[in-house]
Amino acid sequence: MMASLVACKSFKAIDDKAFEDAVDEVYGEEPREYTEDMFEYAGYDEYDLDCNYYYYLDDGILEYYEFDDEEGAREFFEDYYYDEFEDMIEDDDFEGSRSSGLSGSRGYIIVNGECDGSEFWAEIDEAYGGIYWVDNIVVVAMMDSDKKSDIKDMDAFLDAIGYPAP
Repeated sequence: MMASLVACKSFKAIDDKAFEDAVDEVYGEEPREYTEDMFEYAGYDEYDLDCNYYYYLDDGILEYYEFDDEEGAREFFEDYYYDEFEDMIEDDDFEGSRSSGLSGSRGYIIVNGECDGSEFWAEIDEAYGGIYWVDNIVVVAMMDSDKKSDIKDMDAFLDAIGYPAP
């Protein structure tokens, strides 16, 4: 596990402009904004969001969520990502390198491996990327690929926003 390596790297909350710029810089496209209908369908409508963007990769997704407050962001991060990830680890449904942590006003999940989870993780076999929560921001940068070119692009995106890569 790489917990000490990742824990010593700091990452800060980014704004929507930094997210948009990084998507454009690495993938040459602009992210789209989620609609209320999309949130309702996904079950996210219980959270107070200020803005949110997504960009679908061929084998993954980049998402940016800005919440009204830190509490909403933490709840979203824990409910939709962290708890499921920890369950997957406990059930031995992940094989590979991983690092995760949750404390104060930040949390992260950084992975490079194979998973067999549920919910969000059910859609991914070859997981590479991370999910990051800082203050009132949650960023998802996850792909289902082990291709070198995909990994290079994901690393470039994470570097552009100042977040640690697997």
